[in-house]
Amino acid sequence: MTDYSSQGKTRPFNPVHLDYCKSHQACYTALSRTATAKGTILLQPISPTKVQGGIHGSLRQEFRELELLDEITRLCYERCLPITVRGDRRYVLLDAYHKTKGAYYVPATVHPAIVWSRALPFEPSMVKDIPWKILTKSKKSNTNAKCKARTSDVVPSAIPIAYSVSTKKGRIVSRSAFHPEDASANPYGTSRSNNSCAYDAFFAVIFNVWHSDMVRFKIGFHEMSPQYLGKLSESFDLHILGTYNL
Repeated sequence: MTDYSSQGKTRPFNPVHLDYCKSHQACYTALSRTATAKGTILLQPISPTKVQGGIHGSLRQEFRELELLDEITRLCYERCLPITVRGDRRYVLLDAYHKTKGAYYVPATVHPAIVWSRALPFEPSMVKDIPWKILTKSKKSNTNAKCKARTSDVVPSAIPIAYSVSTKKGRIVSRSAFHPEDASANPYGTSRSNNSCAYDAFFAVIFNVWHSDMVRFKIGFHEMSPQYLGKLSESFDLHILGTYNL
């Protein structure tokens, strides 16, 4: 297993060759595919320099911004986010939070390795906000207009365009084409052979939210959807008892 062949399935026994991993992120990617620490087999040689010696400035910047976004998400969930912190895009939101809390405010959960201060300042990356609008289909068909791009609508490629919604109708595909009826005999179970990063991340978030107030969410899950969320809540109970694996 290397970082190039590590995406997708989780392995109960995972021989890992870290010599060709270029960075500590690559090492993490390869190691994360193992279901247990006992099932991890490290193949020699292993260079300690891959996980030592600090991080690049751009990666440190990314980690700091993610810490602030995590703090903003927590405050929003707890309904404690200042009303001045608003934004439709990442950097607009970070800039609003930066101006509200001050340039040297550091959340308590930030790791000491990336803490910023007056001596080690942190300035969030800033991308100038751009106006955007929802595109709608023209009532009158104009063949020539479709073939010509209006220069007034062209946006420089360096700035990503977000929140543009197309109303063009696409081909309707039958649900059965992607979800055959006999694909799974047990829709509530978890098949470790088919787990992916997205699957693990989604259920980790849902489980931790549920675990933060189990009594409240048990009742809420059953009231919203006994068939699905209720069953999910029961599975979480079994997971806590050690009889069910997420």
